[in-house]
Amino acid sequence: MGGIRDDDPGLQPGLAVRSTAGKDRGRLYVVLASAENERIRVTDGRRRPVGHPKPKNPRHLQPIQRVLPQAEAVLQKERDETVNRTVRDFLNDLEEEQTKTRVGERENNGQR
Repeated sequence: MGGIRDDDPGLQPGLAVRSTAGKDRGRLYVVLASAENERIRVTDGRRRPVGHPKPKNPRHLQPIQRVLPQAEAVLQKERDETVNRTVRDFLNDLEEEQTKTRVGERENNGQR
């Protein structure tokens, strides 16, 4: 399914991931940290702000090979709203980039 294995060391804070299961399937998140009981805490800066992250099973996350710029410094800021805004902007840019890539691929294949 393209999810992350439990023993995958690549879940550093700031990594962009896509949910592959659940009601939020397809939604982009940024990894905050791993939590107890093998869950990964993720945020999208909107529905799941930094102050109320979503716990996800790592098997239900697909890594997107992008990391939030200056992730460590951004995620440790005092003001949650500043972090939420930064995460939202990063994920919006990433979503736009991926949408343009998908449209370009379809046009190259003669599809619309």
